Amino acid sequence: MRICSTSTRLAIILLISIGCTILTSCSPSSDFKFPGQVINSTGRSDTPDTTQNPDDQTTPANTLTAASLVTSISPEDGAFGVEPSVVVTATFSEPMAAESINNTTFLVYRDFNNIPVEGEVLYDPATNSTAFTPLSNFALTSSFTITISKNIKTVSGVSPIDDFISQFTVREGGWNEAKSLTEHNTNAMPKVVRDIKGNETVEWLIKRPLPSGFCPNPFGWLLVILPDALSVSQYTNGEWSTPQTISSPTSIPHFDITSHDIGIDNAGNIISIWEQNNTIRSKTYTFNTHIWSKENMVSNSSGFDISKSKLAVASTGKTAAIWRKSNESHIYNIYPNYYSPDSGWIKDDTLLPIANGADTISAPDLSINANGSVIAAWAENNKIYANYARSGKLNALNMTEIENIEDDEAKTPKISLNDSDNALAVWINGNNVYSNLFTNETWNPLSTFRLDNLEEPASDPQVVLTNSGNGMAVWIQLDETAEDADRRKHLYARRFAEGEWEDEIHSICHRSTHASAPKIAMADGCDPAVVWVRDNVIWYNYYHLLGEAWDTESKLSQDGHVASEPYIFMSDNCSTSVVWVQDKNIMIKSLE
Repeated sequence: MRICSTSTRLAIILLISIGCTILTSCSPSSDFKFPGQVINSTGRSDTPDTTQNPDDQTTPANTLTAASLVTSISPEDGAFGVEPSVVVTATFSEPMAAESINNTTFLVYRDFNNIPVEGEVLYDPATNSTAFTPLSNFALTSSFTITISKNIKTVSGVSPIDDFISQFTVREGGWNEAKSLTEHNTNAMPKVVRDIKGNETVEWLIKRPLPSGFCPNPFGWLLVILPDALSVSQYTNGEWSTPQTISSPTSIPHFDITSHDIGIDNAGNIISIWEQNNTIRSKTYTFNTHIWSKENMVSNSSGFDISKSKLAVASTGKTAAIWRKSNESHIYNIYPNYYSPDSGWIKDDTLLPIANGADTISAPDLSINANGSVIAAWAENNKIYANYARSGKLNALNMTEIENIEDDEAKTPKISLNDSDNALAVWINGNNVYSNLFTNETWNPLSTFRLDNLEEPASDPQVVLTNSGNGMAVWIQLDETAEDADRRKHLYARRFAEGEWEDEIHSICHRSTHASAPKIAMADGCDPAVVWVRDNVIWYNYYHLLGEAWDTESKLSQDGHVASEPYIFMSDNCSTSVVWVQDKNIMIKSLE
């Protein structure tokens, strides 16, 4: 051990004494203070923290933007020609709170009506991405806006300060190859419906005429000859079903089926009616079970002449049917019936006629909307009448004359009702085409409007009115501008927009030969489309809503065949199906 010398020990004592003096002078009571923070006798700081205001508890500002949080979007912003089956995806820069991403914070809007598209939203934490899968294909030739709300959150609870917005446009539709659904039968009157998922149902009559010179046997029964039949084929899961008969055999010799109609609701459920043995009959098809119901009677009593039936099916499944029936004095009237998914067709005898009754009543037309409102139109004693019921039953007391034209023959009315309870009606009177608008639950006969500008005979008017208030009418009329030898029946169209008919009348088919049998289809935000017959060929044309012009007509069927009886149906996503008879077989072609 080392021992300090006496002088060393004295030096240590001196240093301790000096240190004590210094510490005493640095006591809290002293006016001298070292720079920096000073701890008082309680162990707390006496020096204010100049870097923080104790009264200011504000959280640092959130600077997270949607653009920095969403690192990718598909389809990319501004994309054109997008496939209608696309799944919208977004990828985030950090993990997200899955419960904050749902159908209220991740939305896709169709731009024309700003209504969100129905679909499923799923967040995948493994990839920090979200997928929006629409319940059905996006509408053709339509633009959409993707909106990711600022209400989404990261797992740490931070939300972006703004919404994320992106847009894309779906491609135009393309026609698939025409397909024959039948072989070696005499088929007629095809009609088609389709749902927004692309499932299609085609219905037609199989006509079996008696052989020439055929006579019944002595017991009054026809032998060998099969009765007419109502047949359907359905497209589901990418395949067409084998045609099946849904009408029941009839008592011979009254075996004819003279007419039929078909409709579909938003759930894909189908209702069919047909005329058989002076009755109206019906079957329904349930999409979830893929089963046709048993046959039901729609007309609750027989008549001397039940004919000209018409069906209208709302998106909700509510349905109305009307038909013409005569009594023993050959006075005609219009009779209705109503169907609901819960209770079926009304089966009692309380259904009353909706017209006055006359010796001449034309084929009626019928339309129904999502609210269950119903409107019918018909020609009676050379005048056009309509009957309307808001979410109820038609009543003869509501029968209204809707034109003010004197001394001519009014006939062939067509009518279309939208979800705002507005309607357009068109008809022929004399040689010309007329229209009237139903609004505020009122017709004004003085507002009868002439659609054509020619003096030659017109025929086959057709009309459609969408929920957005856009409409279109088409008709056939002889061209008066050509020489007699070159005069042809042309197809004309006129557009309805912003509450009135536009000035321009369009000739939408080639003028070399006669046009006939036009049919029109239009859905909200979709380009209206028309089909017709010319030279034994089925033709098609459509109106560009954005460009406000008709396209060039095109052929749907092939040359060298005999095509007739076209029928067109357009679903809410603009997908379109056309059916027709070709060489006695049923053909279909779809725009998807």
